[in-house]
Amino acid sequence: MAGKKTDKGGPDVAALHKTINELREQLAAATAGTAAAQLEAELAALKTDRDQVMANLADVSAKLETSIEKRTELAEALEGAQRQIRDMQNAGAGPVASAAAPVAIVITGPAISVRTRPGRQQTRYRAGRAFGPEAVPLALTDLTKDDLEALQNDRELVVTDHKPSQEA
Repeated sequence: MAGKKTDKGGPDVAALHKTINELREQLAAATAGTAAAQLEAELAALKTDRDQVMANLADVSAKLETSIEKRTELAEALEGAQRQIRDMQNAGAGPVASAAAPVAIVITGPAISVRTRPGRQQTRYRAGRAFGPEAVPLALTDLTKDDLEALQNDRELVVTDHKPSQEA
């Protein structure tokens, strides 16, 4: 190979070029083998990541399906309750109200009255109490500072000073 000499006693240039080219090819093959091994390792890692993502997706899908089933059950229960109320009202029972009779509230100290804003149809719950269109008197001694702030800062409620003439 590299030790060949020409008739003139010098190295054979063509043989040296051939040897250099062979070494370049071997180097390229070795480099390609290393690159292929790296690519195979990256592919294996990507497949592992993909498998983990698929497992997570299956878990989330199962939870979503369970949530949809629960929501459907609740919607059906609500619809059934609404149907029962309509049936009771249509049967002449009148509006369905709570079984408890209204209680007369007498407040002797400082108090506020709380009701929902005009036009609001839904009951509003705040500070552990329910409020509707009728004013509810509350003694200030029955409220914590946080309860009072929550009531006063709720845009869906109207809070006024309670006057004794408003008592039931």
